[in-house]
Amino acid sequence: MSNDKLNMRNGYIWNAIGSCSNAMSTMLLLLITTRIFGAFFGGIFTIAAALAQQMLTISSFETGTYYVTDGKNKINISSHFSAKLLLVLISVITATTVSFLQYDLYKAVCVIIVCIFKIFDGVSALLFAVLQKNNRIDIAGKSLTLRTVCVICATLLSQSIFRICGLTLRTGFMLSVIVMAGTSIIFIFTYELHFVKKYSKIVFSKNIKSIFTLLFDCAPMFLGSFILTYICNQPKFVIDKMFSEEVQNSFGIIFIPSSVICMLGFFIYKPLLVPMTEEYTRANYSKFIRILTKVTMLIAGITIICTVGAYIMGIPVFSFIYHVNLNDYRTSLCIGIIGGGMYAISMLFYNIISIMRNQRIMLLAYIIAFALSLLITQPLTVVFGINGAVFSYLLVNLALALLLGAIITANLIIKQKSLKT
Repeated sequence: MSNDKLNMRNGYIWNAIGSCSNAMSTMLLLLITTRIFGAFFGGIFTIAAALAQQMLTISSFETGTYYVTDGKNKINISSHFSAKLLLVLISVITATTVSFLQYDLYKAVCVIIVCIFKIFDGVSALLFAVLQKNNRIDIAGKSLTLRTVCVICATLLSQSIFRICGLTLRTGFMLSVIVMAGTSIIFIFTYELHFVKKYSKIVFSKNIKSIFTLLFDCAPMFLGSFILTYICNQPKFVIDKMFSEEVQNSFGIIFIPSSVICMLGFFIYKPLLVPMTEEYTRANYSKFIRILTKVTMLIAGITIICTVGAYIMGIPVFSFIYHVNLNDYRTSLCIGIIGGGMYAISMLFYNIISIMRNQRIMLLAYIIAFALSLLITQPLTVVFGINGAVFSYLLVNLALALLLGAIITANLIIKQKSLKT
């Protein structure tokens, strides 16, 4: 077996392991917090993680996806690193401003720390893009797995020690999220950066024009990602305004399978981005369509299996694990999983349109979905409570998947017609 094929096979395996461990991390961190500090602090962690994910879209700005799918190497890696520093700074300022405007001092500080924890994942995403473009996604997967394990272990150990030492719950929780964020950031700038240096020289560019060209080119993808993430998180934002931290904690628990479906979809299609880019660039549209169809059907199949499993045993299992009564949320759990499947398919289509470089057309679909989300989420939540929140999530993601699918179909029809003429 050639080195390239071996690296590709290992890449699939380790990308799957890394993505699964990352997908499980939020669930485990919420589990640790809920069991050690209680539902109140689990609710704070849930909304903090939601806002943190929103801030990650800013620090990421989809420059990693752009770098991987940039077949002509339009923007060099130095400009990418310089842009990343700017994006991290903007993300931290935004997170700080939003938190202090919405919450009291204690909750705001905790939310900001969790946001910083996720913001630096944007740096990691660019480092992984470098490895992926050099056919070493296996290294990225191993690194993501190890970092996730270190963060979870550090959080569990610190929270346990702080409870044993008799610190107040408020002090112990705040210190534990500091440990969580610090562990992740140190790992990124030591272990992960060490491997990337073997494949790319870390030099920061002063080419302002190149940096802003990158940001301009990525802006439509960023806006799409930001809106898509907001659509995913808006039910949590609405619940944060209307209900207690304990209710937010319960919602965070039943929403976990939806997030896992999204991450599973990510690890399914991520290794295929480079080969799909190559097929599309070569105008081999029939093979491109076959790969896209198989991936879409695979995500749909996984969603169906998970929904059936969740209906049968999801609530008893989650109630036992988290030590929280979730008996009223069976319907919400199943609807959320289906919505997660639609979200995963939307993310797949988003990356496909990125390969096609039709981001500006895609933005219209996101604006429509965003408007729909703003229109229906709060009213449905007011009338139907948690069920209304997850149902709005499903409806919006279904609409977005259909819109993005229509854009892809239209693009391929035009491309295939151009080949015949």
